[in-house]
Amino acid sequence: LVIEEAATEARRIEGSDPDRPRALMAVANALLVSERVKSWDATYDAIKAANSAEGFTGEDGVLRISLLTKAMASLRMSSAEDFNVSGIFGELARDDYNRTVELARGFEREAPRASAVIAIARAVLEEKKK
Repeated sequence: LVIEEAATEARRIEGSDPDRPRALMAVANALLVSERVKSWDATYDAIKAANSAEGFTGEDGVLRISLLTKAMASLRMSSAEDFNVSGIFGELARDDYNRTVELARGFEREAPRASAVIAIARAVLEEKKK
C-alpha cells in the first residue's frame, strides 16, 4: 500500500521534471523487495517517464532535506542510489538478462541507456566470477 501511494505521488510530478523518473525508479527498487514481479512494470513506467524528462541522466539521484526557521536555514544532500538506473537494472539482469536488455533499449537518451547497459554488464560479470 505504501509503495502504491509512492507511485501515485511520483506520477503527480510534472512529466518533464527529472524527479519523476527518479521517484519511479525508487518505486521499482522498493518493489524488488516486496513484489519482485511488479518491479518489471514499474521499471517500464520509469523508462517512459525518463524519456519525457530531458534532464534525467540516471545517475544523479539525491535526497535533499531542508530545514527553514526564522533564525536559520539548513540544507543537506545525500546520494540516493535507489533513484538511479544502475541498481534496478543490475538486479533485474540477474533475473532475466534478455528482458532487461530489452528494457534498457527503451531509453531514448544516451546517458540513462548507458547507465543501464553498464549495470547489466556488471551483473553478468559478477555472476561469471562466482
